[in-house]
Amino acid sequence: MPAYFALMLHSHMPYCRKSGVWPAGEEWLFEAMNETYIPLLLMLRRLLYSGIRPQIMIGVVPVLAEQLADPYMKDRFSEYMEGLIWRARQDLERFQGHDAQQRTTAYWLGLYEEHHRAFYQDFHRDILGTLRWLRDEGVVELARPNGPSAWGLSARPWTIGWPRRGSSISSWRTWA
Repeated sequence: MPAYFALMLHSHMPYCRKSGVWPAGEEWLFEAMNETYIPLLLMLRRLLYSGIRPQIMIGVVPVLAEQLADPYMKDRFSEYMEGLIWRARQDLERFQGHDAQQRTTAYWLGLYEEHHRAFYQDFHRDILGTLRWLRDEGVVELARPNGPSAWGLSARPWTIGWPRRGSSISSWRTWA
């Protein structure tokens, strides 16, 4: 009897546009973009170009799709990455003569620069479009969430706002 394995990656991200920066504001999304989505997309592209189609499932709720598609959030993500790169370069200078700290800083600087470059050059500032492309290439399956998670954190109108909810569903339907 053949064995089957299913890997489902699913995320819940609250609506954080213009709700502060840190620790639970916009940087929450930017950290997810930098530390999860961009590395995942880079790896999936490498696998595809190597002839491997892992066929994983990825679920993105409408609230997250709306934020990933939002030009304001894309601009803010770029500013966030430029800030990380700037601070890492400052730390390289500050850690002159401290080899371990310099190596660690150089590692993170390289990672930040690579992710920022990939966001612009590989993904054309369009994480959702890249997911759609990977779906069309047979690398991922995009799962459509059901139930309350499709409406955001808790579907409370004062949390997300009714106009935003309709917009989120529209953005999600466009890419999924």
